[in-house]
Amino acid sequence: MALIREFTIPNTDLTIPDAYHLINEIRQEKRLEDIPLPKDSSRADGVTADGGRADIDYKKGYIGHISLDVYTSKKARDEGKFPIGAVSCNPTDVRFNGHVTQINPRELKFFIDMESDLSITQQAYAHLRSGSYYLLAEDS
Repeated sequence: MALIREFTIPNTDLTIPDAYHLINEIRQEKRLEDIPLPKDSSRADGVTADGGRADIDYKKGYIGHISLDVYTSKKARDEGKFPIGAVSCNPTDVRFNGHVTQINPRELKFFIDMESDLSITQQAYAHLRSGSYYLLAEDS
């Protein structure tokens, strides 16, 4: 299971039209309670404005953090070639040079449905397909 879409190698003008995007890690976070907004005594309600927070930013539940390796092709991956880049929220999740940040970080985080018949990996790919970065990607 992977996604096929173009990929521009960071710090170059080289674009691979049908790059192979493969999830390499889904880190699970168990958030036990909602994260409250910080206090702001200058406001009448006493808390800061929410700043457009989405549920994934503060609601309790199981949160999946997705990191992907990007290869020139499935064949390159199967032959053990090195990835040409990565898609991740955090540079520390990338095992080599080539971190990509042109994706909204919220597209790489999702609520894990612990009761689902789908595996966490299947849920992660479904979530990626719902965001704008992978919306037109092909399944592999």
